[in-house]
Amino acid sequence: MAMTSDRFAAPEGTLAHRGDSRNFLATVLEHSRDVTVVLDGGGRIQWASGGTKALLGYAPHELIGVDCLDLVHPDDHRTLVDQLALARAGTIDEARLAVRVRHADGRWYHLEVLGNNLLDEPAVQGIVLALRNISPQVEAQEALETSEKRFRALVQHSFEGIAIIDEELAISWISPSIADMFGYEPEDLIGFAVGDLLAASREGGPLEWSDTDLAGDAEVAANAVTEALDHPGRPVTVEYRVPRPDGELRWTEVRFVNLFDVPSVGGLVANFRDITERKQAEQALSDSERRFRALVQNSTDVIVVLDADSTIQWVTDNTLPVRGSDRSEWMGRDVLDYCTRTTLARPSVVSNPSSAGSRFPTRCTCGYGPTMRAGDGSRSSGETCSTIPTWEVSC
Repeated sequence: MAMTSDRFAAPEGTLAHRGDSRNFLATVLEHSRDVTVVLDGGGRIQWASGGTKALLGYAPHELIGVDCLDLVHPDDHRTLVDQLALARAGTIDEARLAVRVRHADGRWYHLEVLGNNLLDEPAVQGIVLALRNISPQVEAQEALETSEKRFRALVQHSFEGIAIIDEELAISWISPSIADMFGYEPEDLIGFAVGDLLAASREGGPLEWSDTDLAGDAEVAANAVTEALDHPGRPVTVEYRVPRPDGELRWTEVRFVNLFDVPSVGGLVANFRDITERKQAEQALSDSERRFRALVQNSTDVIVVLDADSTIQWVTDNTLPVRGSDRSEWMGRDVLDYCTRTTLARPSVVSNPSSAGSRFPTRCTCGYGPTMRAGDGSRSSGETCSTIPTWEVSC
């Protein structure tokens, strides 16, 4: 069935049918939720739709004759004047801009303004402005920008570094802290393949060092990247060495997280921090433990560590040749099982108030020799001393 314009013809007797289109349109605009304002050639309001009350708190009649600049924020005057001048000159078909307009209660609202020059239209003879409230969008954008600035400041001044790696496994962004941590300027590493950071040597570019074997570190990093790519959202943490420009190796803890599916990130994120001092401290502690363990294990004395209840917590491996019983038989036993009761009560033992609740004082006189029972029941004398917080008895 063919459609004709008769379906949309105005009924007889209506304003539109009688041709009084100006009154018809004015009535429609009066009841529209959109806000329309007509300015004269000097920028004063000569007509306003009823929506101004809801939008700005002014009734239409309160705005008649008001200079539009009196309602616009001073910082936005120049923008509005320039755009309206272009519209009046016919340089642009319509002006589109965002300005702050004062509400009747004194608050400033962000409005989008669309202006058309109809000064030459006899039925209008003015500049028509369509107004729309965009305050929620502007405030949301400002909040987002504030949040981004805050987090960017936190990232840029953090002791830890952050890098974003793209699909080509090249660095697309890296935090400025890389300069203090590893001596590289961020801009020198943008576009740099992460694998090149662990190359044994490289001619040209930001990394130049040699005689350094980092194959093991490169494998650790490569495996971590592969695992992270295979498991989106799951952190993968590893430790490996990274060379500075001068060739010094720095231990680094890196946590990779695949955030390619997060639109705001779109990459593999690497959080990293320098742990060289920690690794050095761990190595020093390990070396010290090995050194003293070797001294203890090769001592001719039997050294026993007791808790506050006199239970043996640790003993050297030479219990069999020295005392005739295997080390495993000593662990968890009460040391009194190996000593005669009379020797433990000798007056050479010095009491200390801090040992309250313990079966032993916290100090004893070195050279005190309790009688010890061997595995075969025989007895022999030993020399003992103790330290805080546990007892160490040398026999």
